[in-house]
Amino acid sequence: MIFPERPTCHDRKPRYGNLAIEWRDDGTCSYCGSLSPEKLLGYLSSETTRLSGSDWKYGWPHKFYITAVNPDADKLVQVGTESVWHGEEHIVTPIIGHRETLNLKWYNEHLGDDGYDDEAMRKLLFALTTHSGIEWIRDEKGIRYKAPYHGYQRTGLDDYDMRQLPPQLPGTIKAE
Repeated sequence: MIFPERPTCHDRKPRYGNLAIEWRDDGTCSYCGSLSPEKLLGYLSSETTRLSGSDWKYGWPHKFYITAVNPDADKLVQVGTESVWHGEEHIVTPIIGHRETLNLKWYNEHLGDDGYDDEAMRKLLFALTTHSGIEWIRDEKGIRYKAPYHGYQRTGLDDYDMRQLPPQLPGTIKAE
């Protein structure tokens, strides 16, 4: 499978300075923070990963949130801060702990990045369809979606188990 070498969907958007738009070392877009398509597929291949929708403020399902088990959960990281005022002095202390769960995001705008081969796009659209309940297709008109209704979001994420879903949801595309 071949994926975009860099995000191209933001190329014509205004940005500060001449900062390059690229996939960062952590597999996220330097412009919007979205997961790269490879990272998204990796997380969605886990039975414990959950995908949920966001609002449709742009009139379409522009973003999905991903909740995944942290593969580096044993590492100590900053998980928050404690902020205290002593008179005029403001003291901020980092809170260190283990982060067992990752909260990530995927912007569907990255479906328009240049550089996907047919196999990569097919697998990505199938994964999004399966996990979101919104059908994603690519045809001669481009990439399109078909939701059960405007504003649709799968809810009750803890109530679904990908292992219990039928191999093909009604009305979805098939992975090949």
